[in-house]
Amino acid sequence: ELVSVIVSSLLYEWNPTYETRQVTPSDLLRSELGPKLDHNGPLVEFASSLQVAEAPWIRFGDSPSEVLPNALAWALSAEHWPSGAGEFWAHFGLCHGDLHPGNVLIRVAPEPRATDFRLIDLSSFSTNHSLAKDAVHLLLSVVGEHLSEVASHRRDLLTLAMDDSAHLPLELRGLRETARRVRKTVDDWQSSMHGMSDDWDAQFNLAFVAGSLEFVGRRSLDRKGACG
Repeated sequence: ELVSVIVSSLLYEWNPTYETRQVTPSDLLRSELGPKLDHNGPLVEFASSLQVAEAPWIRFGDSPSEVLPNALAWALSAEHWPSGAGEFWAHFGLCHGDLHPGNVLIRVAPEPRATDFRLIDLSSFSTNHSLAKDAVHLLLSVVGEHLSEVASHRRDLLTLAMDDSAHLPLELRGLRETARRVRKTVDDWQSSMHGMSDDWDAQFNLAFVAGSLEFVGRRSLDRKGACG
């Protein structure tokens, strides 16, 4: 409940007004990642170590029949995007920028209440950032706490984060409910705008891609530090 309450507060209370403007998918993805796309940064280094930094399409070892766009390559170069990938409407406003459970304080006495929380560490705060970023970042942070090196387990986590209806192990069903509540909260907020649902879906999905790449970069740094 706490996660969905926080997301609701950010959308409705932090951003009673916001800016809506047209952007291209490429520009939004690049703005979401910002300096993380640096050619000497952990994302590019990680992709280079796998020899996929410039490959527009990739396969994964556990599902070689699936060919997927390489989000990092597409973020680095607009030439990979199809000519029909034109502008769409996206919403921008106040954004915490690094929202995860460690940046949320909640009063526990005399009894815990989901609505009684405070956000800390506003070093990444922005007044003009994608309104999808905080919701996605918080969701991925919660999911990431359950990440393991087992491929099947990682795929289960991806399934629930993307709100897929596929069967999941019993121990992940509570986490799936959290993910669904976040999705419902942002969907309800979008519905209150009476339109542009396709544009919001595009913005949310691009934030999901950017957030996932950001977490990949962090794990790459963690591994490098461990090896050092």
